[in-house]
Amino acid sequence: DMRFDLGYTSGEGMPKMGRLNRYWAAMFAGSDVSNAPRILANVSEAVDGVPDVGRRQLEKLFQDEHRAALTQHIEASVLSPYGLTVGEFTKTGIKRFPPDVFADIRLSMERVALGYEFLVFGFDEKRRPHIFRVHSNGLADDCSLLGFWAIGSGDSAAVHHMLFHEYNTSLPLRTAAYYACAS
Repeated sequence: DMRFDLGYTSGEGMPKMGRLNRYWAAMFAGSDVSNAPRILANVSEAVDGVPDVGRRQLEKLFQDEHRAALTQHIEASVLSPYGLTVGEFTKTGIKRFPPDVFADIRLSMERVALGYEFLVFGFDEKRRPHIFRVHSNGLADDCSLLGFWAIGSGDSAAVHHMLFHEYNTSLPLRTAAYYACAS
């Protein structure tokens, strides 16, 4: 899948997957993936040369990068007319603005969302397999017990297909690959 979407236009030809290091890789999907490659590159740079990266460490890196991108987006789209950062608004906003204006700005900040999510997969420092999803709100779900997950516009159908066929990690490779491709 190399279809990308920038919210106002879309096209083919953008790889939506990247290696983080020797043992980990990630994919991304969403309605506006314009910042996703930067987050992927930043996480990759943070783990470059680190031989033993665990799932929790990667989850935290993705969440930290997500938080930074969200903060930047809020400052650009909501707070820039006031010349404020999120930190400044949090500290002084209630004093600077009438209560109704403060509430409106706060609601606008809460409505800002990044339009993409990640599916991260690989092997931890003990070479155990892991797969986790980082939602567009920055929360992470460990999907390792299931052994699969999907993201993007077809995620529900793909997950349903895998569950319907009772996919599990002990299936023969040929069968598992077929179910994954069919999904």
